[in-house]
Amino acid sequence: MQEQHYFTMALTRIKNLGPVLGKSLIQHCGSAEAVFKEKSKNLLKINGVGTSLIHSLQSAQVFKRTDQEIHYITDNDIEVFAYNESDYPERLKHCFDAPLVLFYKGNIDGLQRRPISIVGTRQMTDYGREFLIYFMHDIVPYTPTVLSGLAYCIDIN
Repeated sequence: MQEQHYFTMALTRIKNLGPVLGKSLIQHCGSAEAVFKEKSKNLLKINGVGTSLIHSLQSAQVFKRTDQEIHYITDNDIEVFAYNESDYPERLKHCFDAPLVLFYKGNIDGLQRRPISIVGTRQMTDYGREFLIYFMHDIVPYTPTVLSGLAYCIDIN
C-alpha cells in the first residue's frame, strides 16, 4: 500500500469530515499527509474547518483506527486507491462528493463494463427481497458488475 493511502484513509476516520471537505483540505495543503502537519492557524482559514476538526486531526486515535484498518485490509487482500490517483474510476471523478478512498477485492476491470449498485434500507421488506430476486434474474443476461459499499443493507441479500 502506498504511504499516501495511509493519510488519506486517516482523513476518512475523522468524524464529520466528509469527502468534500477532505478534498478541500488536501487541495489547500497539497497532500493528505500535509493536512495532518499543517498549522492550526492555517487550517482555520479553510471554509468548514473549526477547532473540533483541528482537535480530531491532532488526535492519536485517528491513526490508531487507521492502523487497525490497514491491518484488516492487508490480512484480507483488499486493494485501495484514492480519488486523486489515475486508477480511480473516471465516472466518480466527476462527482463532487465522491469518496476519498475506494476499497476493492477481486478484478476491478469489471468497472469498465456495466456497473450496477443497489442502495436501500438496512431493514429490507419481503416486497424488497422479492423485487430484488426478480430484478437480478432479469439483468443477468447483461452481465453487469455488481458494486457494493459492503454496508449491512439490501446489497448483501
